[in-house]
Amino acid sequence: GSDTPRKIDRVLSHYIQGICSNFVSETEADCSKAGKKWFKCPEDFPHADSAVRNGIAHIPVCYTDRNFAERGWGPPRSWCVPSHLISYGPKVAEQIHQGLGVVCERKFRAVIAEEEKSVDKWKKRAQDYKKTLDSDLSAVSQVDKKADQWGKAHAVKKISQQLEAEKDKEKKWKSLAKEYRQQVEQDRGSAEDAMKKLQDALKYMNSGG
Repeated sequence: GSDTPRKIDRVLSHYIQGICSNFVSETEADCSKAGKKWFKCPEDFPHADSAVRNGIAHIPVCYTDRNFAERGWGPPRSWCVPSHLISYGPKVAEQIHQGLGVVCERKFRAVIAEEEKSVDKWKKRAQDYKKTLDSDLSAVSQVDKKADQWGKAHAVKKISQQLEAEKDKEKKWKSLAKEYRQQVEQDRGSAEDAMKKLQDALKYMNSGG
């Protein structure tokens, strides 16, 4: 399985891909069975010395190169030590302080810190974008409000225009009705006058005039 080192690696280089706090167990499974803590070597220091040959307070470390892991030592900054193992030897801490080695988690803490900065940056961008969006939405709301007001005003104006048109029609029909009434009155007067003349003519004829 993934917890078991490849046999070819163990035979050729005598190294494993992690370190157990008992310095004996060569797999994570065996380390867990022993009730100890397992540290997997990081990607930039992938080769672990399982023989405890480094001479640094007899603590196994992770190396950048397989050859370093095989012989148990390497040049400055070619090895790292898990943070929870530094307390096993003050000499290791001293060499790390001198820059000869590093703490294995250091790079990953930096990566995490960088990721946190990136997250904070994107959070700020998101907040700025939200502010911009809120501002845009506010502007749209104002436009909608103005459009609504304009729509109402336009509707009122249109109704007013329609009312004025109806009033004009009403005036026109009243004027026509008045003219018609006057015409009817005139026609009635003419008819009455004609009837009177006809009656007068008949009287004259009957009188033998």
